Amino acid sequence: NGSLTTRLFGMYATRKSNGPKLRHVLTPSINFSYRPDFSTNQTIVSDSGQTATFSPYELGVFGRPSVGKSGTVGVTLVNSLELKKRSTKDTITGFVKIPIIENFQINGNYDLVRDSLNLSNIQFSARNTFFKVLSINYSSTLDPYHYVNGKITRDYYWNKGKGFGRITNNNLALNYTFKAKSRKKKEEPKNLTEDEQEDLNNIKKNSNAYIDYDVPFSLTATYNLNFNRVYVGTLDTVLITQGIGLSGDVSVTKKLKLGVNSNYDFVAKKV
Repeated sequence: NGSLTTRLFGMYATRKSNGPKLRHVLTPSINFSYRPDFSTNQTIVSDSGQTATFSPYELGVFGRPSVGKSGTVGVTLVNSLELKKRSTKDTITGFVKIPIIENFQINGNYDLVRDSLNLSNIQFSARNTFFKVLSINYSSTLDPYHYVNGKITRDYYWNKGKGFGRITNNNLALNYTFKAKSRKKKEEPKNLTEDEQEDLNNIKKNSNAYIDYDVPFSLTATYNLNFNRVYVGTLDTVLITQGIGLSGDVSVTKKLKLGVNSNYDFVAKKV
């Protein structure tokens, strides 16, 4: 397998020299993966005439090898958009960055080896944070194939004049976090490498995934809405679930926290 990636930068400025600017970063990547057919299945016939297949390696440590060959080409597009405007608070660059879209991603792949249904589902995802306390995550799945009576066909959805594809999944997650001020004043580390700076940014964006013992207490409220479109027999069915959650923790000692977590399902109407 192999991959190729790059970054493209675009800046959209107003006519005023000191006016705000929009900065767009596009990160496209292409990857290729090839897997030969390592099938070792053997067919046996019982005394009653029934046939079955087995692999002599399926009881081994690594199990049976993969069946069938594949050669996929994958494409991923990652976008981010931020606003840069002048600020007197920043004495180093004189600008402050306001993220508009932290991450918007599209990806899919095409199998060159398969004789049909070569194109995979198209995945979309987006993430953004507002006021450092409210985060929004969205994901969606697009099926490019046309279905007849609940069965997939080789025809693409757009060839039937019904649009680009069939949305089979939508998920929206909202998280609001309130944290008390840290007991210690933390300074930003200096002279970081590009990878270290990226890791630090990820920690800031996903602070709920890390435990900070210097914060006396924290409280997080979540809301999740999920939409699934599936075929039940020949019936095109939409399944919707949604729920809210509440979690928090409080510091008992410098290295001990007590936490609580609770969720309510609106569809099942129970905790």
